[in-house]
Amino acid sequence: MDNLSKFSERLDEIMFEHQTSVSELAKAIGTTKMTVYRYISKKRTPELFYLIKISDYYNCSLDFLLGITDNNNMTSFKSTANFSERFKRILEKYHTTEYFLHKSTGISRSVLYAWLSDNKLPSLDSLIKLSSYFDCSIDFLVGREN
Repeated sequence: MDNLSKFSERLDEIMFEHQTSVSELAKAIGTTKMTVYRYISKKRTPELFYLIKISDYYNCSLDFLLGITDNNNMTSFKSTANFSERFKRILEKYHTTEYFLHKSTGISRSVLYAWLSDNKLPSLDSLIKLSSYFDCSIDFLVGREN
């Protein structure tokens, strides 16, 4: 199952468990009903901003929301740090260069540069690749946990 399918299935499941309508979720995260329908029907990948809003709304980790773990450690998370700054600190902490990260994950150098220059946020697929590469949670990557 691909990453979008896992996310769509988990979102549908969590909405059902919390008895949340598409309209309620759309209003809570500041998007349209059509966008939420597209998430559920695997037609649209959410941006990091909306992933975090959904995770906050349901008080669950990003890893749970993305289907990486089945353990929903309901907890409160810190507000997210600027991804560019967080990414620089992670590279330093793990003593990893952009070049080596590119070679190991297949994430293009231009995308890595865009993250470092604060011109772009990582996609769902890239977050999962980074999480696997650094052996950490996605919540750690985006600064929601230490």
